[in-house]
Amino acid sequence: MATLFDQVAAIHYWEPIIFRTTIIFVVLSTVSVAIRIIAKLQTKSPFGLDDAFIITAQLFNYVESGIYIHAGNVGKGVKTMFAAPYPEYTKWATIAGMLYTPTVLCISVSVLLFYRRIFPIQSIKRLVTVFLIAHVLWGLATFFGSVFICYPIELAWADIITQSQNMQKCMQYPKFFLATMSLELGLNAAVLALPLKQVLGLQLNAKTRIMLVFVFLLGGVSLITGIIRIYKTYLPGDPYIDFSADIFWLLIHLNTALIAASLPIYRPLMRACVGFMSSTLKKVYGSGYDSKRSAGSSVGASGKGYSQFSDKQSQRSLVSAETEGFGAVHVGHEHQMEPLEVRKGHISVQRTYQVV
Repeated sequence: MATLFDQVAAIHYWEPIIFRTTIIFVVLSTVSVAIRIIAKLQTKSPFGLDDAFIITAQLFNYVESGIYIHAGNVGKGVKTMFAAPYPEYTKWATIAGMLYTPTVLCISVSVLLFYRRIFPIQSIKRLVTVFLIAHVLWGLATFFGSVFICYPIELAWADIITQSQNMQKCMQYPKFFLATMSLELGLNAAVLALPLKQVLGLQLNAKTRIMLVFVFLLGGVSLITGIIRIYKTYLPGDPYIDFSADIFWLLIHLNTALIAASLPIYRPLMRACVGFMSSTLKKVYGSGYDSKRSAGSSVGASGKGYSQFSDKQSQRSLVSAETEGFGAVHVGHEHQMEPLEVRKGHISVQRTYQVV
């Protein structure tokens, strides 16, 4: 029999690293999804199918991560690939791996449905439909392939001797792994590039457009971890891959994808937080100032040289204008806003003026 990669040494090397990584990244992805939900509640935005799919993906992630931790505990007792408890370790690792495809599929569907909602353009909707079909087909093929990698199924976690005597009853897993991962990364790269043309074409200032592009491209981090996963775990000429290293990179890949899928939803919450902080700081540090008049101030609709409105509303509208890139006046070299406070019982005003 040909020399095999030492899976036992890999199990003992990676087990403590996988445990710590799982805890850290599951916490990060949980916080990410929680912030997404808070953003929806704070901005009173309706929950959609994209939110349902990302929550489902997170639930799959919990189950998969828990099984991998259990497999790692079993792996502590593995001394050889030819006897127990190696088959039990392989069984739990294989079962957890079966959940990878539905988790990734839910994340991808969530992102595509989000695009469909925020870009109500017929061409985008058609492309989203095409990619949804492609992802579902990939998901079904990959899931059933991972379940029936061997027939009977339990042969997938038999001891090495039994597997070597029944190789004709199993697919060549390294080739299956390489093909399905490459196809997944190709589909995800296409989905990542899908909104860029629309974002760059928006009538926003350059700074806002660049920020939006950056947010969407953060999904590229997940692509990078997927490429590293293939590079680090694929063993040319070996009938197996480095399963322990694969678990490590798989968990990073999944959780970074979950985090990246929620990042575009944070923008409304960030705007609300900036508005709250601006209003609070104004109340704390702005009191005690006398009202001021400034020559060259912009004339509001009232024609009195300023616009009058409640403090809370003015802060929200100004922060919104600055954050979204709409409504702000940019003339000459710079654009300044001067907060004014008057004594109690008087109207609070804020002036916008130009420096040319």
